Amino acid sequence: MKKSLYFMKKGNIECKKQFFKGNRLNFFMTLLTILLYAAMNIAMAFMLKYFIESVEKLSNQLLRRGLIITGSYMLTYAVIAVYMRNYKNRYLRTALSQYKDCVFSKMLNKSISEFRGGVSSRLISAFSNDLHSIENHYLIGSLDLIRVVLAFVAAAVVMIMMNWMVGLTVTVVCIISTLFSLKYGKKLVKIVIFLP
Repeated sequence: MKKSLYFMKKGNIECKKQFFKGNRLNFFMTLLTILLYAAMNIAMAFMLKYFIESVEKLSNQLLRRGLIITGSYMLTYAVIAVYMRNYKNRYLRTALSQYKDCVFSKMLNKSISEFRGGVSSRLISAFSNDLHSIENHYLIGSLDLIRVVLAFVAAAVVMIMMNWMVGLTVTVVCIISTLFSLKYGKKLVKIVIFLP
């Protein structure tokens, strides 16, 4: 994976651009469905709150309304999940296909003497062995990061709206914990790995 990402940063800017060439609609639709998916996860908490209140008040009217809301929620959730999967798969398939075409064309343009050097070996490695790592750690990893950030922001906004003191406190603690993990996470992993 490190070789792939190193190669993408240093000598493969043109191929890296192929991720988005003619693929921006799929990318933005993937982001939009991820945003809606995060919003639906937050909406689930309100739906459960509504159900609990209807049970506490023993109101059949509230319960019927809750069942209608639940049915609508599940249908909407399923539709968003299907569209998210379709656009995500389309984006990944197109991005990887165009990336492979770009790498392969670069390989064909190399002279025989260059194929004896280290540059061509990185090209061959990226084409044959590292595509799986690029897909999982670079493309899917980026989308998962966006999904987590959007879910965190949505949850923080809702908590602050419901109780600004508790919401703000939890948000600040989460941000500090994340920054701490980013700064010291790699060092802790190295320490744990080398422990006897």
